[in-house]
Amino acid sequence: MTGEEADGGGKRMDGKTAKTVEEIMAQRTWSGTDAGLLFLHSTANDIANSVGGEKRRLPFTQKSFDRIVKSLVERPKEYQEFCVYMEIHNLVMDVAKEDQTFKQQFYHFYYTLLPRFQEMARSEKALGRLPKEVRADAGGMLLTPETLLSERNGRIRAEMEAAGGFMEDALTYFNVSNKVLRKLFEAFGTGSFMDGALFDTDEFKASLEELNREFAAAAGTKGRLQEKRLRKVYEPIEDADTYGASADGFEFDAGGEASDRAQRISGLRAEITRLCAEEAKERRAARRRRR
Repeated sequence: MTGEEADGGGKRMDGKTAKTVEEIMAQRTWSGTDAGLLFLHSTANDIANSVGGEKRRLPFTQKSFDRIVKSLVERPKEYQEFCVYMEIHNLVMDVAKEDQTFKQQFYHFYYTLLPRFQEMARSEKALGRLPKEVRADAGGMLLTPETLLSERNGRIRAEMEAAGGFMEDALTYFNVSNKVLRKLFEAFGTGSFMDGALFDTDEFKASLEELNREFAAAAGTKGRLQEKRLRKVYEPIEDADTYGASADGFEFDAGGEASDRAQRISGLRAEITRLCAEEAKERRAARRRRR
């Protein structure tokens, strides 16, 4: 996110353009929406600084922000409006926390699968160097795409099957929550400055490419039979952004009383969970049919 983007306003669902920080700070009186937008700037700044890189500074001081919020106290309607934006902040921070949990989950199970594929590739290479007379007996003791399906390797097979599913669950959460938050931000016209609150799945691109290379190496050059065996426990994830389709039709209604909007925002946590569970159920059912 660039510095220019950080101060930009956006179009709200009612067609009005949200103010920039400069416009808000130049005013002598402020609305609850004004204070709320400043609060979200602070939220976006905190998230950007938490993920490393060059530290960013807010284009306004804490003292200035406190003065603006205090000016709302004697105007209950405006303060309630500000509380709506506080609820957006709470949701965004909760999602950011869950993002980190799912990121850890993704890599935990990624490193469950990666060494297994590497082991199978090494086993196939080693078997290829042995005399044909002893190859079958030796192969039974090594982990290969063929022996992976044996009763002896049932525990490993179950772990690999679960690992792929949990990785997909993580990718689903990132994309579902991103789509829900985007629609929320659009409804409140935050503009591009809140983009930094969204999880960037591009960071998984190199990892998925590596995992798929090791999958292909494990399948080897023995035709589709080996790959078919491996696909019984793991189906290569080609693109992280193909997940989250369950949220494609999501829309957020930013109309109504402040208390009603705040309640709807609070309910988005459960909605994200529901959409993720719905997609995971459909994905697992489709996988069972393919296998």
